[in-house]
Amino acid sequence: MSINGITLDLDSTVMTRYGAQEGAARGYNPAKRGRASHHPLMAFVADT
Repeated sequence: MSINGITLDLDSTVMTRYGAQEGAARGYNPAKRGRASHHPLMAFVADT
């Protein structure tokens, strides 16, 4: 099997955190303004 190329989709999301979780910080969080959150980046191989 030969692969000529792949499409890599990058997406970010906001995950609200509750309590004092390590690495959580206040930042952009439209659902819960002022709450600590993580903003991870996820990568997916777009396979059709």
